[in-house]
Amino acid sequence: MALEIIYFDIRGKAEPLRLICAQGGLEFKDTRLTKDQFVEMKSNGELPYKQLPALKVGSETMLVQSAAIARYLGKKAGLYPTDDDILAAKIDAIVDQENDLFCGYVCMNYPERYGFGGLLKDTENSKMAWSEYNTAVIPKHMKYFEDLMETSSTGFIAGTPGPTIADFILAVRIKDLFSGKNPNIDAGIFANYPKMQGLVEKIENLENVKKYYNK
Repeated sequence: MALEIIYFDIRGKAEPLRLICAQGGLEFKDTRLTKDQFVEMKSNGELPYKQLPALKVGSETMLVQSAAIARYLGKKAGLYPTDDDILAAKIDAIVDQENDLFCGYVCMNYPERYGFGGLLKDTENSKMAWSEYNTAVIPKHMKYFEDLMETSSTGFIAGTPGPTIADFILAVRIKDLFSGKNPNIDAGIFANYPKMQGLVEKIENLENVKKYYNK
């Protein structure tokens, strides 16, 4: 069935999905919406939770939530186990941990969406929250990932012979976190985690990923 990844014209949460398809040789339509097109899709009821990314499968099925989409695509691409429930659970846990890392980030970037508009929108509270995020939250979660990489003999986060969806999600999201584009994030923190830097480089140097970016 035809696959269509629907998102905005940015990397964000759709970029791991695009790379999973590229690595697994899955052909897909890469639809990048304008704000007006997104509003129209929400108004038409095409998006179950009125948010992106979404994956259209065939002519009728619309899948949403990035982790669920990643697992679906991962099974199709051979990047998520279908016959090893323990390994699948370990990969799921890593993906969930990535979500934990970004919970505060998302709430502070979009405070009104989560009921924190009055507390975090351009206030001293916001400055305090970003400071705590940089000094405590990021280091805590990055150490979890760095420790996992220390125990991996393959250079992939779950210790698998090849990459899984967890590697693509982490490599993209963590690179973007420390890209320097958000002035509230201390990009220099990333230097403390060489194993995770290595993961980002390893994913970006996969042959199919390089082909995707060079096309």
